[in-house]
Amino acid sequence: MKVVTLDDPRFGATCLDLWDAATAGKAPDFLVGIRTGGYVVAERMMREARPAATTLLPITRRRNTTAAKNASPLVGKVLRALPYVVTDKIRVVEHRILTAKREKASPGATPKEWSPDPAEGAALTEAIRARPGASVLIVDDAVDTGATLLAVKRFVEAISPSASVRSAVLVTTTAEPIARADVSLHTNVLLRFPWSNDFVA
Repeated sequence: MKVVTLDDPRFGATCLDLWDAATAGKAPDFLVGIRTGGYVVAERMMREARPAATTLLPITRRRNTTAAKNASPLVGKVLRALPYVVTDKIRVVEHRILTAKREKASPGATPKEWSPDPAEGAALTEAIRARPGASVLIVDDAVDTGATLLAVKRFVEAISPSASVRSAVLVTTTAEPIARADVSLHTNVLLRFPWSNDFVA
């Protein structure tokens, strides 16, 4: 599996590409960015595309592995000290191990029940219900298992069944996620983002 590094200019261009592919020239009423990475992508999409009437809203649903990686600043220091040829291999091995664990533990499992942060959920609910039939674009950086995307999509659709809900991600890293984004710029690659622990400026 290939690792692709997105420095800031390339990240901006890629976010604009995602906007163009997901909107086809028609800006959504709401952009829902899944924290943390998806919200950063959504913010950059807004900055690059400059839509006049789109409202950006955050929602949080993190994977356990994300919390573990961010728990120790030492992890980032060690990874940033290594050349990309080494951290690329680490990423690929980690991805294979995590994918194998997920498939062995619960192949095709649906996500556990989840409730968003109360403040974020309330703000999102109020905004979308105030616009019946609104168009909503859910944005994340990556789909691995698809559990996060599926959970957030179900939540948004429950808020307003009349809303038009689509989703977009920069990359889908697995062959058979339980949910796919409507638009994915890349498949079967791993992206190194400017905020990644092993990104070197």
